Amino acid sequence: MATALQEIRQANRPTANPDPSQRPDMAARDAALAKALAEKLNIDEAKIKAALDEIRSEQHATRAAALKETLDAAVKAGTLTQAEADAVQKAVEKGVIHAGP
Repeated sequence: MATALQEIRQANRPTANPDPSQRPDMAARDAALAKALAEKLNIDEAKIKAALDEIRSEQHATRAAALKETLDAAVKAGTLTQAEADAVQKAVEKGVIHAGP
């Protein structure tokens, strides 16, 4: 699946830099990706969507744990107050700021 995903991403890579003021429609992008993978791998599209959802959920949990660990360390070191760390956590959760790769 990883190879197929890489091939599909490469084939669909934009030729020009996207306009930073335009946010892509993530649902449409995800649906197109699931469809392309299903066709390439000859697997039911619903199974592909479920697998992608599971991967994203695991990645989200990993990033959230890493952010919490970093913020906890900053509070312990006195770099941030707990209120500041809570505000950063909330901003990331609400999508106001992006943390991680």
